[in-house]
Amino acid sequence: MAGLQFGDLDWRTGRLAVCGKGRRADWLPLPQAVGAALLRYLRRAKFGKSRLIPLHPTVVAALQRYLALRGRQAVLDDQVFLSAGNRRIAPSTISDTFHQVLHLAEIPRDQPPRPRIHVLRHTVATRALEQCATRREAVARHVVALATYPGPRGHRRYVLVSGGDTGAAGGDGHVHRGPGRQGGGMTPIAPLITDFLREHLPLTQGVSPPTCDTSAHAFRLLFTVASARLGCRPSQPQLEPLDAALILAFLGHLEQQRGNTPPTRNSRLTAIKAFMRSVELRVPGALAQAGQLHAIPRKRYGQALVRHLSLVEIRALLNAPDVTTRLGIRDRAMLHLGFAGGRRVSELVGLPLDHLSLRPPPSIRVTGKGRRGRCLPLWTATAADLRAWLAVRGAVPAPELFVNAGGTAMTRAGFEYVLAKHARAAAATCPSLQGRSVGPQQLRHSCAVIMLQATRDIRKVALWLDHADLRTTEMYLRVDPTEKLEAVEAVSPPSLRRGRFTAPDASIAALLDRE
Repeated sequence: MAGLQFGDLDWRTGRLAVCGKGRRADWLPLPQAVGAALLRYLRRAKFGKSRLIPLHPTVVAALQRYLALRGRQAVLDDQVFLSAGNRRIAPSTISDTFHQVLHLAEIPRDQPPRPRIHVLRHTVATRALEQCATRREAVARHVVALATYPGPRGHRRYVLVSGGDTGAAGGDGHVHRGPGRQGGGMTPIAPLITDFLREHLPLTQGVSPPTCDTSAHAFRLLFTVASARLGCRPSQPQLEPLDAALILAFLGHLEQQRGNTPPTRNSRLTAIKAFMRSVELRVPGALAQAGQLHAIPRKRYGQALVRHLSLVEIRALLNAPDVTTRLGIRDRAMLHLGFAGGRRVSELVGLPLDHLSLRPPPSIRVTGKGRRGRCLPLWTATAADLRAWLAVRGAVPAPELFVNAGGTAMTRAGFEYVLAKHARAAAATCPSLQGRSVGPQQLRHSCAVIMLQATRDIRKVALWLDHADLRTTEMYLRVDPTEKLEAVEAVSPPSLRRGRFTAPDASIAALLDRE
């Protein structure tokens, strides 16, 4: 049957146009009582929506047989389907008939999820989406048709059913799984993640955009691993399968397959725990699951000594750029500010031009981690290199202080390239730099160690580096041996009684003399 149209229904003559096999058109007699009942059914559907429903050829054949039997009896009721007593069927009778059919089909009734007659309605929708083409246009047409065929208020419940586990959705809109998985409602995770990244983090907690991007990347990796383990698309995981076992497997994947360090692994775990704290308020049924995830501990790891450059190596590095060229002047000023100011790479390449003041005393305004703004004074030599760069910088559209050869803002990768290039050049005059990899963070560490050796005050180092916690700055105490040497010299060693070893017999004494 190609599909029921308005023109296929002739209510005046009581006929229904049917197109069967071989595209042969025929008129199906439609009794007046049946037509009136069908019209009332279409007009009195749920929520008062009226619609025409096309009939499959098998349904037409079944209706023809039933109507033929119905027409042989004197029926006064205008309902299409009647009971054995030719009366209107009660809902309980429909349910009993459905369970009798289940028994004849040998479908168990007691195993969860328990079959209901409403499952037939959802089965039609899910099977229609399964059998349609995978192109976006075909799926869109089927979704629109489903929105008018069964008459739901929304079609999202059928779109969220995965192809590998097409359990029917219950009346509450939740998907009920097959016998192979646990029954019960499943919570779509997509709206929860959207609310967490777009509203909870930036609006409720006021988190900075870089932190939001880091959390979004963590969940991008998590959904990739979860979809591979659950056999679904990355956009289809539910909240319930994200249990402690899956999260631990994801953390293991980060370290083993991706080669992430324990600090990165702990950062991803922190993002997941923050998400579960927001879920606790919206999905109270996930409190037990959230408690299991919160119980996953952070991984402890050994902390190696930070790598830094000595003052001789810093001098060789800053002398490497060719200050007779425009880019050489830029590189000298950029490397000098990165070392003298102890700036992070993001703070250095993103420093706006209007945040630099060369009036006495020269200084820069910096916004560090936690969006803490502060004013940092500059060394005289650093200010001189910055003046030389401003003299040749020229008028460029980029608002940042340091720009590349194309006039756009310097990137982190660009800064790393410049640093590595001049480190290789400095190795010609400083043998200790030969074969050594110099990263941007080493400039910051070098500033901290040299300042600690000069001031002997860890609080001043923490203030210069913008550390919120003094315990973070204590790692430089382990690098600098000066404090330890002073502690050793300040303690007087205890006076010990001296003695001489005496051999107990002549044979041992002969061995000692031979040595």
